[in-house]
Amino acid sequence: MHFTLREKFLIMLFGISMVVGICGSIFGDIYSRSRTTANLDMFCRENARELDSVFADVGARVDTIAYEAGNSLRRTTDPMDRSFIDEINSSSEVLLRQVLDNLEGHCYVYLKYNQDLMGNEGIFFEKTKNEIKSLPLTDLSKYDKNDAEHVSWYYLPVEYGSPVWLEPYHNKNVDTYMISYVYPVYHNGEFYCLYGVDLDLNEILYRVRTMKVGSSGSCVLYDKAGNPLGRIPAEIEADRDGFVSSSQNLKNGMTLVAYISKDEIYAIRRSPAYKATASIYILLLIGFLSFALMSIRSKNTEENKERKKTWLFTVGVGIALILMLMIGFTLVMKVGVGGPQPILVTQTGGFFTDYKAVIPADREPYSFIEANGKPDGYSVEIANAVANDLMANIDVQVVEKDIALNMIRNGEADMMVGLDSSIAADNPDLIFTEPIVSDYVCVYGKIPVSGIGDILKGSVAYVRSDDFPDVYGILDEAQAFDTYKDAIESVSNGTNDFFVGLRPCVQQVLIENRYSTINEVYLLVESQICMAVNSDHKMLSRSLNAAIADIRTEGLVSSLHEKWLENRKIKKNTRDVIVENRVFYEITFFILVILIVIYQVLFFRVREDRIFLLSETDSLTGIYNRRGGERRIKQLLIQRVPGAFVLLDVDKFKTINDTYGHLVGDKVLTAIGDCMKNTFRSQDICMRMGGDEYAVYISNVSIEKHFRVIINRFFNELQGIDIPELHGRQISVSVGAILWSGEEERDYLSLYEETDKCTYESKKYIGNHVTIVSDKERDKDEKD
Repeated sequence: MHFTLREKFLIMLFGISMVVGICGSIFGDIYSRSRTTANLDMFCRENARELDSVFADVGARVDTIAYEAGNSLRRTTDPMDRSFIDEINSSSEVLLRQVLDNLEGHCYVYLKYNQDLMGNEGIFFEKTKNEIKSLPLTDLSKYDKNDAEHVSWYYLPVEYGSPVWLEPYHNKNVDTYMISYVYPVYHNGEFYCLYGVDLDLNEILYRVRTMKVGSSGSCVLYDKAGNPLGRIPAEIEADRDGFVSSSQNLKNGMTLVAYISKDEIYAIRRSPAYKATASIYILLLIGFLSFALMSIRSKNTEENKERKKTWLFTVGVGIALILMLMIGFTLVMKVGVGGPQPILVTQTGGFFTDYKAVIPADREPYSFIEANGKPDGYSVEIANAVANDLMANIDVQVVEKDIALNMIRNGEADMMVGLDSSIAADNPDLIFTEPIVSDYVCVYGKIPVSGIGDILKGSVAYVRSDDFPDVYGILDEAQAFDTYKDAIESVSNGTNDFFVGLRPCVQQVLIENRYSTINEVYLLVESQICMAVNSDHKMLSRSLNAAIADIRTEGLVSSLHEKWLENRKIKKNTRDVIVENRVFYEITFFILVILIVIYQVLFFRVREDRIFLLSETDSLTGIYNRRGGERRIKQLLIQRVPGAFVLLDVDKFKTINDTYGHLVGDKVLTAIGDCMKNTFRSQDICMRMGGDEYAVYISNVSIEKHFRVIINRFFNELQGIDIPELHGRQISVSVGAILWSGEEERDYLSLYEETDKCTYESKKYIGNHVTIVSDKERDKDEKD
């Protein structure tokens, strides 16, 4: 069979495109999966080490106190002597307070003696943000030994007979979900006392939720039985097979699982570019078939019959290759290369139960009932988002405000959504959460006003279910209505001069009913919308505050505010897709094949680099984390690039966390990271070592005069930090620096240890201070 040059060239290009497409896609998928899995494992290990350091610190401090008590017991002849017990109490109180001073956040410490020998004897301290206070010990005689929620912290360690991390549990004595480390102390084989530390589990879970990798990656903490602690993101619940995971066991028996969406790793599969690639393969096949048909001559000769059979066979092989390509991609997407991926634990439940929420009626767009009887609106979606964060189901009811308040007080509902914080003083039997959203109470009328005096002279209408501070006494003689529509109608028909109400609610009615003559004439006061619970449910109020902080961080509050409360515009969704049926031949065909190959190679390379960069970046500040920074600095030291290695330690950062809270502390850490980005060059290696410690390597700066110019510029940046929550408090750092000329060989560890000593010297001074040592000065001192 004789083929023309064009036919040979076409067959060659078609075969190359099919082979490259199949091999490039499959092997690119394998390579991307292996690299991403390795980076995910590394991310999980680093975050597990961070948690383990917290647990190890707690364990070491309790072990030290228990060891000291054991030594005292070995030296005494009568451990039941009152003077000896008082001595143990006195020394233990000092040590337990020291433990609290060095622990961040909400926690408890305690000493409890053998209940059978000494009754309810011991020490119990609680640490909150601002203070350490003494609490009465639990009287164990009031509870059964099997009452885990009251006395497991005592009987389980005694049963084990050795130091132990207890499973997370709800301690009803203090109404806190906690995880405890307890160390029982024995004398002559008999249990004498125990020391323990309780950590607030919600604060640990908050730390876990802030561990992020990529746009979809996150972490979940599991107990020893494999049950999730806190919520599992809704996207995992909906598609558990759609995530790649990595797990690390912690020292206290729990497991940290990090996961990332397969869609993010293999976004090419569902992306328009991927679909375009599939379309190109189809166009290639159409073009190939067209060339084949064009090459067959019209005359019915034997040669043409043979040529026709050959072309039909070639086209059939091409179709079979494309079908194999589609089947191969389907198997890769469903099963994955290299065996099935680990599936996350699927149990639900945890600590939180189902809730019932009530929301005041006639508050559209905050809350309303649809035609099908289903509640909807901003407050309804906020309640659902909070319940999702608490890993709970929620039943939402929209009822009259007074009925809703009675349901909360009588225990018929768990929470109320949509109350103004200004009524907290009048409702001491309720606990109000942090504000969810702020909006404005405005005055509406037909004519403009010059001030509040004009409003007080006229007649005013309002909705009796509204809550807002009446700072001007406007409502003293105002007329109350049941609905916004009725109140606004009274202004429209001239019964009243003005109407006072929440801006989103008023705008909703004005737009729906086309009250074109009524406008906003005065901005009265800001309204803070909150949630409320019964005063007996302190633990639930803390959980709600944590959930509100979560959904605010995730952007749900702002997105729902934009959806429901801001002025919405109708957006028309139109499709303007022109399908071009014209097939390009020869040159266009060859260019498309080359572009496909280049695109596939570059796509997987860019995605691998992005995942790897994220694993070396500190998620809070955006600079390098310890792993990424140290790796780059070590390379500079090997290359003998001269420079200044600098350590920065934030002064009294623990006091900031304890006084203003961890959210403010995170703002301080982020602001310092921004100062470093503004001060140092792009080629300088800035990293966060962990906690409140930072480091930077300033390359090619080894002269003290030049270094001082740079560090003074950094100090000036620090002085410009303005965080409203600090109320004018200035942020300062202690700095240590080693100036290295690059002439002698240096290793990272020795450089870090010398710089750390300089930082320690700087801490002896108040405010921004730097201690500098040059390697030339050090060599001179050694020679002297």
